[in-house]
Amino acid sequence: GTVPTSLDRRGLPSAEEERKQRERVRQYQEKVFGSQPPLPVSTTSRALQDVLLSTSQFVNSFVADADSRLEISAAEISALERQVGLLEGKLASVAVSIAADGDQTTKSASRS
Repeated sequence: GTVPTSLDRRGLPSAEEERKQRERVRQYQEKVFGSQPPLPVSTTSRALQDVLLSTSQFVNSFVADADSRLEISAAEISALERQVGLLEGKLASVAVSIAADGDQTTKSASRS
């Protein structure tokens, strides 16, 4: 069953409660697995090597994929920044042109 735990100010079990829980788990594991002989060193070593090899291969593949995607994204962002710069320049020139046309229209109207 569940045992009420004392919680710290963050709502997490206290250090003492965590220590007690780890001890309960250790005792349970000792009771269940204590009668089992340890695996031969070669079997344990081989299993660990296999796990480490597959994990490192996955991590290396993941990093290479993430790196290539970041490079592609950086190139796309750079291209977008150049396009936005061109659009801003064009909009600024249109705004100046419209303002200049407005000034000429106002001067023509006042002369009439």
